[in-house]
Amino acid sequence: MNRLHVALLTAGVALAISSAGCNPPACGPGTVQHQAQDGSLSCIPATAVQQTTKCDPNETVVVAGVCVSKTICGQNTMPTMAPDGSGRILCVGTGTGDDCPVALAPGPTEISIKGKLYDWETGQPLKRKVRFAAYEPLGFLANPSGATPLQEDTNERGCYAFSKIPRPGSGLIAVGTDDAMGEPDELNLAASGATLMVAGKTYELDLYAVKKSTLAAYGTQSGVNYLTAGAYMPCYCNSTLSDPSINHIDDCGPTMRVAGVQVVHNGSVAANAKYLDNATTVNPALTSTVAFGCAVHEPSTMIDTYSGMGGGTWPTTPGASARGVVFIARFHKQ
Repeated sequence: MNRLHVALLTAGVALAISSAGCNPPACGPGTVQHQAQDGSLSCIPATAVQQTTKCDPNETVVVAGVCVSKTICGQNTMPTMAPDGSGRILCVGTGTGDDCPVALAPGPTEISIKGKLYDWETGQPLKRKVRFAAYEPLGFLANPSGATPLQEDTNERGCYAFSKIPRPGSGLIAVGTDDAMGEPDELNLAASGATLMVAGKTYELDLYAVKKSTLAAYGTQSGVNYLTAGAYMPCYCNSTLSDPSINHIDDCGPTMRVAGVQVVHNGSVAANAKYLDNATTVNPALTSTVAFGCAVHEPSTMIDTYSGMGGGTWPTTPGASARGVVFIARFHKQ
């Protein structure tokens, strides 16, 4: 794309030269050709053009007064002009191949968010065709199936990126994943959330894909139909977040969690919380987490507060889910 752009611009300059006369000036280093209103050509310092053209000198060159990017985009990406007017080209994923999409730098009142997809049962990165969508959480919880996403994308690369989203007034965002349209109906709508502390920042939030069959098994084992009631699933991580804007599953995988934690809901130990032996098994006899470090709780219809008791000091954060939704929250030690 960029080579073609440069070729066309060069051709345009050549045409102007040929029509101006038989002996156009040959400009030396540090100068460029300039055509006056009467059609005559002369050589002027290159800085005379650059003074009126805002170009990023590290990533662009000036050709006939126009910023031309030096960037050549690779396979499965397409060039997109940077929104700052610098002439820079950003390479954005096209939705095919193994590359992850690029999150563009947000403006001062915006946020961007990106992350990878993992399989809940295996804890491993997952590549399958799914739909990713970012939501304002209040609207999403009120109507999960009908809420209008802030942005959405369908791909099979196992990752997502949403760019330049106006920061929601709540300071919260939810990102969900589900089967892509036309794919077999295997996945439950699963989401995780992030607190958007400031605008003008790119956040990182990894997600889990959860099978409906897994939630159905939880229901059989516990007597609660999480497929219809929804589920809030806290996991307690044996780590702290040095940067709260970056929440990777690699920092809270199945072998990196804490045993002996009870779910705290609205300030009290949640009597109806169930604890998991592993990713596919609820053990109704448990009263706190085991090494797997996760629990499942039937949520209310409101945004409540959640925390943990035992195994460390845990933050108190807003949390909720909705009918037909499993919301997975990762708690890191304070």
